[in-house]
Amino acid sequence: MEILSSKHMLELAYRWPLEKAIETSVEATAFAHKNGLEVVFFPIDFSRAELKWALDLIEKVGKEGHMDALALVDTFGVLSPHAMKYFVTEVQKRINKRLEAHFHQDFGMGVANTIMALSLGVEVMHTTVLGIGERSGNAPMEEIVMALKTMYGVDVGIDTTKLTPLANLVQRLTGVLVPTNKAIVGSGLYQIESGIIASWFKNCGEKNATELFPIRWSAVRPAAGRGGDGQGLRHRLDQHVAQGRRHAGVGRGRHEGAASRQAAFADQQEDAEPRRIPRRGAGDARAQPAGGGVTSLIPPLKGEGRRASKMRAGVR
Repeated sequence: MEILSSKHMLELAYRWPLEKAIETSVEATAFAHKNGLEVVFFPIDFSRAELKWALDLIEKVGKEGHMDALALVDTFGVLSPHAMKYFVTEVQKRINKRLEAHFHQDFGMGVANTIMALSLGVEVMHTTVLGIGERSGNAPMEEIVMALKTMYGVDVGIDTTKLTPLANLVQRLTGVLVPTNKAIVGSGLYQIESGIIASWFKNCGEKNATELFPIRWSAVRPAAGRGGDGQGLRHRLDQHVAQGRRHAGVGRGRHEGAASRQAAFADQQEDAEPRRIPRRGAGDARAQPAGGGVTSLIPPLKGEGRRASKMRAGVR
């Protein structure tokens, strides 16, 4: 159940008197509870409200209306992780209900603030895939899930192997453009271009994978780019050479058989005269080149011009 909790937004944006906000909150939460709904009270702009007034409003709603849980709402993403500790503990002093974290990314603090709130006893986090939301968006689900799992040892039960496919699906469905260096799911995260890191990658190998990339080691690809000194290209070439050697022995018999058949065919054709086919308008029966010095032996179809004839012979 959403309602504004900051006086300045009530006056300037909603243009409501304070009494209307209080009465509406009490009436709406009571009605929702009466009809069997769980009520999470969602005070918009909570982080910028005068805290005592906002908490007085929330307590009144809990007593005269109904409230199963309270959302800590940083609508405009203005809280720092340091301020988050104060915000959460002050609310806990007066509200004995389940707390939920709803933070935005306007200053890039959504992930850090969510993790800080969880560490202080907040039980529910509000997230979206890719952080999709108003303005800079909400706290991105994939970043929080992976941070909790790898940095705090907290597994929230989400299959992390599906995070990138899910992000790609959401990107296609919504048309949201995602930077290639987006944390966790960016398409260019694991393309190594810097020469020194490419050499680290080569030296560490899979045995010491986590020295460089704590997650998705198999996705790492050295790239030959302008930012490198040739190490990425050298590594890729080494990989191709090694792969070619591995496959050479397996396919040698097959390739040698094909080579001998080609040689036999060439011997048979060595003394053969090419069949020369006159073309429309041609003054003699000389063969027409079809590009690249190859002689065309395909006559034009009825009604077919020179251009179509060339296309059939492989010329574009």
